[in-house]
Amino acid sequence: MINLLKRNLILYFNNKANVFFSLLASLISFGLFILFIKNNLQNQWHAIAIYPGLLDNWIIGGTLTTTAISSSLTALTRYVIDKSNNVIADISLTDLSFKTLQISYIVSAVIVSTIMQLFTFTFMSTYFSLVDKIDFQWNVIPMVILMAILDSFVWTAFGFIITSLINNQDALSGCYSIINTLAGFFALVYFPLMTLPKLGQLVIKLTPAPYMSAMYRNILMQNDFKNAFRNSTEHSMNIFKNQININIGNVNSLNSQILVLLTFILIFTFIFLIVSLKTRKNLIH
Repeated sequence: MINLLKRNLILYFNNKANVFFSLLASLISFGLFILFIKNNLQNQWHAIAIYPGLLDNWIIGGTLTTTAISSSLTALTRYVIDKSNNVIADISLTDLSFKTLQISYIVSAVIVSTIMQLFTFTFMSTYFSLVDKIDFQWNVIPMVILMAILDSFVWTAFGFIITSLINNQDALSGCYSIINTLAGFFALVYFPLMTLPKLGQLVIKLTPAPYMSAMYRNILMQNDFKNAFRNSTEHSMNIFKNQININIGNVNSLNSQILVLLTFILIFTFIFLIVSLKTRKNLIH
């Protein structure tokens, strides 16, 4: 399995288009923020005027979520390519079990997604440190790494369901385009959740994306909140957290957000196992 893992990682990182498209949704979110969204939010959120670092770390949290979504799915395109070219059927003739083969794709996608999230975090943090004179938050790096790994498992489990149902690259490209387009919206990068109608809010809450963004924002903005609201009440701070999508309904703490993501992993894994049982026969015969 180690050799398969190395193969998948080498093929991914040697393909510059793969790396670019893994970051495309993040680049779009970041570009829109710099060009349009930042000034608008600065005018709407009074706390931003008090402490500008709030807004920078807020967009980093949302962008990391879009990176997790796009990079994990891009890494899993190798699974679809190998299916369409009968590579999986050939490998299955060796001593490797089908389960081991699947694990190699999953682990490689988790590694890719984690690396791309950490790259995005470093790039954006460095940019804001230079442009807005915001201190680089070295103290949050261990938590960011752990959360990046957790998020990678969430979206790899989701992506494996999608790629298990798709057997050709054209269909995957269409599906990938749709998911990439929606990633920024579901990660709540462009608008507050409360501005949507109730049906829209419900749809977004039924995905892991808003909780993932909220989790990152809770970690990155913790010190910013202490500084920005040191002379305000906790009630005022919670109202602001509701406005900027850190509190998602009753899920308003880091522990509860992590618990929600773990629940999504279990749900996606269960669905994947069912799908895998139905598709295995077609792949190896």
